[in-house]
Amino acid sequence: MPRRLASARRVKIHHSYTVEEASEATGYHKNTIRGWITTKVLTALTEKRPHLILGHVLRDFLAASKPGKVTLKPGECYCVKCRRAQRPALGMAEYVPLSDMGGNLQGICPACETLMHRRVKLAHLQTIAAGLDVKAPHGQQHLTERSHP
Repeated sequence: MPRRLASARRVKIHHSYTVEEASEATGYHKNTIRGWITTKVLTALTEKRPHLILGHVLRDFLAASKPGKVTLKPGECYCVKCRRAQRPALGMAEYVPLSDMGGNLQGICPACETLMHRRVKLAHLQTIAAGLDVKAPHGQQHLTERSHP
């Protein structure tokens, strides 16, 4: 059976779910759901067997744990470690071509100092890298002029 993406909309709020039913409704493995109950991340009625999870509690939990889509503004990259969009440190980035049409814009995260990435089309590089000092690989040339905000 192919794995479905977890969706809070599949959970009925006026229904009580066993661990197995919650697993089927959400697409998560039953051991994952049991782990959430054991670590008290997800509340359930555990006084009697089978353990029951209230539908509105499960839906609220899934909705709160689902990360929202991040829209990047010009001059921003996404840091996977910090899980947020921000400008690269010192306003500097490097363009790494992957094909004739586009590549990656890379910069250093100012908070955690890890590498941040942003996929860009070469035609849109000037707009996306607004305000950044963008260099080609190995520092050969500047691709954009740095404009101070």
